[in-house]
Amino acid sequence: MLKSIVDFWKNEKGAITTVEIIGYTVLIGGAAALVGFGVTTLARGKVGDVTNAVTDIKACDETIDENSDYSSGTATTDSATGIVTGISPTN
Repeated sequence: MLKSIVDFWKNEKGAITTVEIIGYTVLIGGAAALVGFGVTTLARGKVGDVTNAVTDIKACDETIDENSDYSSGTATTDSATGIVTGISPTN
């Protein structure tokens, strides 16, 4: 087995094929790493915006009783995501 690998390496066609395989593997791996880095860089801002908006969500702090109506009042939304982070009820 080792003899056949050494013969393949010493053969001109084998050496060229081996170098091509190594080169293309490094090239494809580098391209995949760059694409992954770019995607994470682009998504980092949106993920942070959504996380901050979810963290800022507050519950309605008014007591619901027999005089309450069904209107929700004024909603406060996060400007970056549009997630409702609070409601000021009308009752």
